[in-house]
Amino acid sequence: MRGFDSGLASCYPFSVHVTRLVVHAGRTAPPLLVLLFALMSPAAAQQPAVDPPRVEVWGAVAADTDTLDGEVVSTYAPPLAAGTSLSSRAMQRLTVDPGFARGVEAGVNVFLSPRFGLQGLVGVAWADVSGRNEPYDVTLRYEARQPPDYVPREYVFSQTTPWPDTAGTLRTTWWAMGAVARWWTPGGAAGGTVGGGLGFERYDGEIESLGYTSFRLGGHSVLFPFEHRVIVTPAGGGTVVRPYLRGDVHRRVGPRAALMAGVRIHFGSRRELPLRVERLLDPADAPIVPDLAEVEQQLGAPPLVLNGLRWHVAAGLKVWF
Repeated sequence: MRGFDSGLASCYPFSVHVTRLVVHAGRTAPPLLVLLFALMSPAAAQQPAVDPPRVEVWGAVAADTDTLDGEVVSTYAPPLAAGTSLSSRAMQRLTVDPGFARGVEAGVNVFLSPRFGLQGLVGVAWADVSGRNEPYDVTLRYEARQPPDYVPREYVFSQTTPWPDTAGTLRTTWWAMGAVARWWTPGGAAGGTVGGGLGFERYDGEIESLGYTSFRLGGHSVLFPFEHRVIVTPAGGGTVVRPYLRGDVHRRVGPRAALMAGVRIHFGSRRELPLRVERLLDPADAPIVPDLAEVEQQLGAPPLVLNGLRWHVAAGLKVWF
């Protein structure tokens, strides 16, 4: 193990850098990726003093940079009960910004040769969603017989409602499998890995809220609108499959342990997640509460569309076996 025992004192600057890395994930991720490739130079890729370990296991806290933006566009025909609807339309654009996400990850590298092997990793991240929204617009053309003559006539109801900001949470559970290559500095005091393969992302959580409106004609053909706020969630977990690339650097703090920092990115700039109705936010505020199955059928399960890339930055501990 000659050259591997660098000591905790010599690693103090590295640990300070790791702390700043997690706190400032958005500014740190691209420079760190450049560092990963810079260290993969011929001078760095030299054989250590002893045979390298066959298995690496790591665990880390993670942070995601805020590069995603999303929206839900809901367009449907509000129903009219006890009356004749000629046409109806409701339109809403809900902004969904996942913001800064925090989480954890773990993984294992199994090397089939000194430099190349297989990689498996898993993790979870949580983000609070937010966003400013456009007004919610509803229009209904209907036929009614109103006093005093009760002659059938066409009427139009139109309403624009300012909509509150988006709220809720979005959780991403991911796992990935691929190939990995490693490198090290002379003596083996520092090193790292670069890997890539196929990644899976599964989304769940709650997004608040979409609007849902229904109508009823009462006595003397008086129109009663009923407006509800609907909480939605990704349907079926919202699983997305895409390729990934991951790299890390480490600094030894003992014969079988090292501090590490890494970057991971799942490629593909668009994620489209079908949504389902979870529950009504305000059922007690309306005299008539619609059935959830009816609400979901009318809304038509609009998708949550997430655009952009997200850098995943992690810092933690790596051990060898």
